[in-house]
Amino acid sequence: MPELLKLNKKILIISSYAPPKTNGGAKYLFNILSNFTPDSYCFLTSHKNFYKNKSDVSYLLPCHYYFYDLPPTSKKYFDHFIIILSKPFRILITIYKSLRLIKKERIELLVGVTGQGQTLLLTYILSRLGGIPYCSWMVDLWRENNLTSGWKRFANYFEPILFRQATLIFLSNPGFEAHYQDLYPHIINKFQVISAYTTIVDHPSAIHNYKSYPPYHVVYIGSIYWAQEDSIIDIIDAIDEIRDIDVRLDLYSTDPTERIISLANKSGRVSIKSASQDEIIEIQSQASILFLPLSIDLEDNFVIKTALPSKINEYLISGRPILIHAPANSYLSKYAKKHDFALVVNLKNKEELKIGIKRLLLDEDYANQFVRAAQKIAATNSSSTKNFYILAELINNLEI
Repeated sequence: MPELLKLNKKILIISSYAPPKTNGGAKYLFNILSNFTPDSYCFLTSHKNFYKNKSDVSYLLPCHYYFYDLPPTSKKYFDHFIIILSKPFRILITIYKSLRLIKKERIELLVGVTGQGQTLLLTYILSRLGGIPYCSWMVDLWRENNLTSGWKRFANYFEPILFRQATLIFLSNPGFEAHYQDLYPHIINKFQVISAYTTIVDHPSAIHNYKSYPPYHVVYIGSIYWAQEDSIIDIIDAIDEIRDIDVRLDLYSTDPTERIISLANKSGRVSIKSASQDEIIEIQSQASILFLPLSIDLEDNFVIKTALPSKINEYLISGRPILIHAPANSYLSKYAKKHDFALVVNLKNKEELKIGIKRLLLDEDYANQFVRAAQKIAATNSSSTKNFYILAELINNLEI
């Protein structure tokens, strides 16, 4: 195991989600921050999200966690954690206790992570009141995202202010870079891509040739919401019409939409399942096809255009063929076609999906060309300069 890096200034990461929560954003943070010594950082995050996932200890970081939403009945935590309630005077208490936390932990840099907007706003307020610089960490797009109407208006107004005052702005994937540089050409040097690649030796099937047997399983692992829903419906429809081979769709998700649940219940070939993170790696290595969707119907949406799901890193090293169903103008589609590591279906066309699925399942040479290309790009990513070193250098070189 490589030696952990120590930052020369302690950072407070303010985020509505954090490991051990295992959504894409939290897992991305885990993959980066697990390379730093526990005394280099601490979290101010959501009690609800933390305790909901605490049993998955393999994704629990060894740092200090503080919470901004503990219920007031938890009196024994009152002096140690932060309580945020809806009433305005309680928000003042939250800010006051956050400033005490900053002093207690000797925080020198704040890092606000994207979400609905509360944590970005809290980061900005604490920076202004405490005289401490901050960075923004854009794990997702903010003002272009599917926010509530109030937060949408606020994000449109506040994001330029937030970025102008930020010391640096970290981006979780290269797809964001061109988008933000076009929007904010006057602060182009503030944007820094910090990707989180999975090491190729971490996966049990990393060097195996692909071979699959019936019953075949097309597998999707991850969240299901508006950004994936339409493309998942497309593949459900396609698989329901494949009758000459035994192929099934397994959706591993803790939060499927009502439409997906309804279609799965009607289909005899679609299952919605859950699994621990340790089980997920094995499931990926046994899948016949790994599926990665972005909604075709939302090709003009900036989130869809710029997305590169964090799951792609595990898919690349899995030793299984990848099927991508996403708009042609999305960064995901362009990235896959550039490196030829996946079969990409850009059209909302059941017949094309059916043909692609059957060829990946029945033509081993065809499937293995994608597998080899995927593992090649995974090896390149893994052997390239580690992004946590880049992050450490950026933070350590900040003059505060």
